[in-house]
Amino acid sequence: MESAHTDETREKIVIPLFDIVVYPNSRTKFQVERATGELLLAGIDNPDSAFAIGLSVKSGTRAAEVTVESLYKTGNLFRISHVQPADDGFLICAEVIQRVRAVSLSEKNGLFYAVCETVPDLQDLEEDLRVRILADIKSTIHEISNRFQDPNSSPSQSTG
Repeated sequence: MESAHTDETREKIVIPLFDIVVYPNSRTKFQVERATGELLLAGIDNPDSAFAIGLSVKSGTRAAEVTVESLYKTGNLFRISHVQPADDGFLICAEVIQRVRAVSLSEKNGLFYAVCETVPDLQDLEEDLRVRILADIKSTIHEISNRFQDPNSSPSQSTG
């Protein structure tokens, strides 16, 4: 059963996220620093500990300046599927399981840990705004696709 593996009462390592947006039910790859990568690599052998919490870092915070206060409290639960050494730390592959909120955050030996609770992923767009956004997206895709030329057309058929 899924909840046995994602026990929300257990503390999990936090991965501070810089300049990345992730959505539930998606997969992503990104780099983490060495200490976090080593802990995650050790957790891959134990399915119960191969989870982490991804929390975005507030704008203007540099990696060396991250504190509990500079982390947003709402983020995502990751199931870590692969950890690989990289030049500057480790590259991890993660499945985004669900949105969560950190109910407690702590720092131990330079790493962050959180106990979290599930946050319902509710659509908060009003219908008219959703329709306008969708129309804008379709218009943008149409505009971009019109800029591609058919590779089979001759230069004399091109309209510029």
